[in-house]
Amino acid sequence: MEKKKEKIKDEIFETIDFEKIHNHMVNVGWVWGGFSGSVPTIDELKKTLEKLIYEAIDNKTTISTGGFKVKYNEYQKDEENPPTIGVDVVFYVTRATSDVNVDTLEYVYY
Repeated sequence: MEKKKEKIKDEIFETIDFEKIHNHMVNVGWVWGGFSGSVPTIDELKKTLEKLIYEAIDNKTTISTGGFKVKYNEYQKDEENPPTIGVDVVFYVTRATSDVNVDTLEYVYY
């Protein structure tokens, strides 16, 4: 399982733009509390994301912190595809949700 987790992590690290994330954090002054109230370095971002990826895979769950969201995915074999495991990684800059009652069209807040 360790080789699978490392391979998944390596692919994410190849495709995610850590420099873009870091630059955004610097530009908006986005600090992490566990890092002496400063913007984390790219290496700290990588270490944190690696930990999140491994934790999501080990626990087959979704985990979020510091702007990162890591969602575990698992698909069973079907006629066209092999069985797979993996993760979906997002770094949130902004997000909004809205829910309305389908009958009254009044906003519903959860």
